Amino acid sequence: MNNGVAAERIHDENFARTTVENATYGVEVLASLRSTNALIISSASHIRRALTVFQLAAADTLGRDFPFTASGSPDKPLAELATATPDELRSIYRDAFSSIGMWSFRSAPLLRQ
Repeated sequence: MNNGVAAERIHDENFARTTVENATYGVEVLASLRSTNALIISSASHIRRALTVFQLAAADTLGRDFPFTASGSPDKPLAELATATPDELRSIYRDAFSSIGMWSFRSAPLLRQ
């Protein structure tokens, strides 16, 4: 609101415990509002994963081309954020598989790696 966004246009999802749940619930909020676009706000180190998971979660409900915009506040030096680390990629793949229904990728052995 401090940047000129009307309060009635801001909808947070505060029930989720994971990125996958946040995307699932968030897509339902967007669908119920008949939204035509959305801005995802998170930390810069998390935004790549959040955007990927939201896009996958939205595919069936909002369409594969639903326009998401992402904004991340820097929480690490920009040089560290420029390239996804192996751990970040593993998290992206794990959550991406989970968001399309491949829940076996949430198994304990993968979570420990």
